[in-house]
Amino acid sequence: MQSFDLVAHLYRQRAFSRATFGPGARTKGMIDHIRKELVEIEKSPNDLTEWVDVILLALDGAWRAGHAPAAIAGAIRAKQDKNELRDWPDWRAADPDKAIEHVRLIKPQSVGKSEMTLAEISSEVLARAPVVVTNTPRAAETAEQAYARTAEARESFRAEMRAGCDCPRKRVGFCLFPCCECGFPTAADEGGGP
Repeated sequence: MQSFDLVAHLYRQRAFSRATFGPGARTKGMIDHIRKELVEIEKSPNDLTEWVDVILLALDGAWRAGHAPAAIAGAIRAKQDKNELRDWPDWRAADPDKAIEHVRLIKPQSVGKSEMTLAEISSEVLARAPVVVTNTPRAAETAEQAYARTAEARESFRAEMRAGCDCPRKRVGFCLFPCCECGFPTAADEGGGP
């Protein structure tokens, strides 16, 4: 199979879309069309073309929202990288007809406090869930053990991302995580994002 250049495709798609559907954001129209395509997917979930319709509409919406092709491609890769760094619940315990969402950080309860330290998050998580119950060999693992194991795995992955030659910042030429302290210019600095 031939390789696919997403950035080149986005330039092609943008030219076609602008000529065919006109300029501008067309946000409500894009959302309406995506909703119609989702109904088609519900009717024919194994039809690849219906899934691709949603992908193309999402890409069209991204450029119409003002994002450059390179920024869109970089954001796709960065979002995948970000998802791989997140904590996820055990999929075996999830309802297959419901979305599986990542584990969200606990928001601080104190008035006027906007951030929590890692130690504060850890102690709050441990206080709320003293035992982790799963269908894995780690079923008897305490929340503290699970947190330490997943934190160690996340930090190891982050270290590999920072040091590895396959770093997303090196691939796109700028950092897509404004909160990162890598020193690379952000997508917004490069004119490629919000």
